[in-house]
This record gives sequence, C-alpha cells and structure tokens, in this order.
Amino acid sequence: MAEEQLTSPAPGDATRPPAGDLLLAEGEAALARGEVQRGFELLDRAAKAGVTPTDMPRLVLSFASAGNFRNRQREVLTWIENLAATEQALRTRAACLRAQVSLWRNFDLRRAEELASEALTAAEEAGDEESFAYVLSYAAAAAYRRGRVRAAADYAEQAMGRRFHSRVAHVAAFRANMFASVAMGDLEQALQCSIKARAIARDLGRVADIASESNNLSRFYLDLGCPIEARACAQEGIRMAASCGFERAEIAGKTLAASAVAESGHIDSAIEQLNALPYETAQRFYVEAADAHSYWLIERNADGDAATACRIAEQGIEQAHAQGMANRLTPLYANLARSLTRTGQRDVARSALEQARQAADRTELNARLLLALAAAEVLPASNPKRKMVLTHARARILRSAEQREDPHAYCTEVRLNRRLLELSGGVPPDLPHAQ
Repeated sequence: MAEEQLTSPAPGDATRPPAGDLLLAEGEAALARGEVQRGFELLDRAAKAGVTPTDMPRLVLSFASAGNFRNRQREVLTWIENLAATEQALRTRAACLRAQVSLWRNFDLRRAEELASEALTAAEEAGDEESFAYVLSYAAAAAYRRGRVRAAADYAEQAMGRRFHSRVAHVAAFRANMFASVAMGDLEQALQCSIKARAIARDLGRVADIASESNNLSRFYLDLGCPIEARACAQEGIRMAASCGFERAEIAGKTLAASAVAESGHIDSAIEQLNALPYETAQRFYVEAADAHSYWLIERNADGDAATACRIAEQGIEQAHAQGMANRLTPLYANLARSLTRTGQRDVARSALEQARQAADRTELNARLLLALAAAEVLPASNPKRKMVLTHARARILRSAEQREDPHAYCTEVRLNRRLLELSGGVPPDLPHAQ
C-alpha cells in the first residue's frame, strides 16, 4: 500500500477510513502473511496514529500478538497500560487486560496471575467470551508454572464448566484444561486436551495456535516415552511457527525436537542442535531450554560437558527465579548438583541438592525423579538416604506405569525413568498395562 494512502482523510471526505485504521488492516494482513517485522511496524504506527473506538480492541490484541512474536513485549505493554489507564469502553478495557496477562506471562508469572481476576471480570462485563477463555488459559499456564496445582485446576474448571459459542474460545478452554491436567500429573488427559485444541485451531487456520499445541503435544509424547511421535509434533510446531514468524515457538519446537533425538539415543546430534539454538532471546522458553540443554550435556558426559552444563543450569536458575517459574527450579538445581559432582565439587553439589529438595514442586512429573537421580549421584553409596531415595523413586515410577497405556515405553523410552529403575534393581519385565 502506498504511503500516501495512509494519510488522514481530507476534511469532509467520509469515504476513507482514518489513517490508523488503514495501518491496522495492513498490519494484520502482514502478520497473516508471516511478515512479522513489517506487521509490528505497521501496528506500532497505528497505535501512534490512533484508530476508531470500534477497532481499538483489534489493535490491542494484534499489537500484543506482534509484540509476542517479535520479543518486544515490554514496549507494547507500556502502550497498552497507558491506554488502559484512560480507556472506558468495556470491550477495549477487556482486550487491554487480556493483552496485559498475555504479555506479563513472558517475564513475570506472578503479575500475570494477579491481573487474571480483573481481566476475567472485565471480559464478563464486556460479553467477550474469547477474552474470558484466553485469560483462563493464560492464568492456568501461569499457575502451573508457579507450582500452584489447585489454582490451575480452578481455572480449568471455569473454562470447562462454561458453554462457549465461539470455536476460538474452545481452543483456549481446552488449553486451560491441558495445563491443569499436566499440573496434576494426568499426561493422557493433557494429551487429549491438546489434540482437541490443535484440531480446532487447524479448522480455524490459527497458525500460531497450531504451532503452540504441536509443541505441547511433543512434550507430552516425550514424557510418555514416544520420541518418534514427539519429534513429528515438534517438527510441525517448527514449520507452523516459521510460517507465521513466531520465533519463540520455533525455538521451543527445536528444543523439543532435539530432546526427542536424544531420547532416541542420538545424544551427540541432539546437543549439536541445542548448541545452535539462540534460546537466550526467548525469555519464557529460556528456562525450559536451559533445563533440557544442561540435562543432555550431563547425560553425554564428554570432556567439558559438566562444566558447560553447570554454567547453563546456573543461568537457567537465575531466569527461573526472575520469572517466577517455580516448576523448573528442582530440575535445574538437580542438573546443577549432578554437574558439580562430575567436576569434583561435591560439597557445593550437596548444597545444590539441598536447594533442589527445598524447591521440590508438584507440577512437573519428572522433578522429584530428577531430584532422586541427583541424590543417587551426589550421595555416597553407603549413605542410607541414597537407598531410600531410590526405593521411593522406583515405587513412584512403577505406580505411574500402571496408569500408562504403554508402561514399557514409559519405563524404557524415557531415559530418566530407565536410569532410576536400573539403579534400583532393573526394569521389571512384567509391567502391567492400564485398564
């Protein structure tokens, strides 16, 4: 569109929309084409030029999406917070609060969850069911990552107990239930919710949602012992994210794909892929990527791997504290303890092990198992606590295996489970299948 077409209409010209509305339309079209940088620039100009009150909710949500895609959340957040301070229209206020929750969850989960109640009230008052559903999904995700199981379940109950008419709202409702399910350890339920969310997103052509749900499915398949399926889902997440310019989701997909390669036994190739990822540019995914990267370095244990894993785990811990991601502290401290042991720093390793124990969360299925593996490696073989920890870990794994559709995959294709079973007596050949 030529630049002169984006100027304000001449006095008395009722046939042309204001400049800001034209910029908004062009910015949305650029985002739809995957031209994220161009879309962000156009929406930024629309925000400065102003749009009609009717189109303001669209601008708020599109600009927030562009900010998320381009990792420029803070500047978009500043504009939205300034707008919200003076905005009186109900639908615009609801959009502003929804966008704030979405943006804050990238770097402060506490703040995201604090705003959720106000955002839900505003969406209810505005009759905006899509915003209501998406705020519930954001809040459930924040509660899960903060280790707040009951809160995540409460958000999911609200989402699944309401009759939504919009199919877009259904995507968010299933996602809220998915986060609550994984927080409560029900991987199969989480998997089914994510499958349903992705199916609706495909029907609607919501490419960013397809990318996000493909990544979620990849993670669940990894935890269930299905690395081939996990890699396939991660590759779809990568493709979809690249097509719409969603860089953070693309990085997350590549991290998951690398973990699937490692679980399949090709750790060298996986670490090569992880080494090439610029995941430090994606704050919300940095912690999870640091967890995976440090874990697989320790598992390979080549020259220099332990020292590198130590550095990456420490940086991940710093980011986890900054963002309020309590669900990753135990895994990261466990990785740190293991890497310190390998570098001969046993006293410091025991301190890291204690921090892993104190941080023990209940929303990550592998957190306590990683803690057990770290204890098995840090504590001397003669220490009675070591045997007790391994015994408890074994019982936990076998109880979970009884609930899995394929308990052998869960115990043999998930490296962490297999290692702990091997350390505590071996993998039983007669694992029961779920009824």
